[in-house]
Amino acid sequence: MQAKLLNLANLAYERELHHELSRVQRHIDLYRERESKFFNLHDVKFKLYRETSDEIWRLYDRLEPNKAIERALALGLLTYEEVPEDVQNILRDSVRCVS
Repeated sequence: MQAKLLNLANLAYERELHHELSRVQRHIDLYRERESKFFNLHDVKFKLYRETSDEIWRLYDRLEPNKAIERALALGLLTYEEVPEDVQNILRDSVRCVS
């Protein structure tokens, strides 16, 4: 079970990082189309490399895998169809314990 939780948490981490990388790609595309200045692109890239990616890594490093999965579901990074039923039951149980 722990392996399933870790795999889903890693998938959520990769998707969140990819989401942020896609923002940088949009700025690259705008720069290529001459709709953005180089300095804007540089600032976006710098922020991703120096801040955002570190923040995402720290977040997933500190969260329990089940909490990372719950967060990813709430943000739409994972869908319930991707989460096996036994993992969904664990998530439901942890929510019940809190409420």
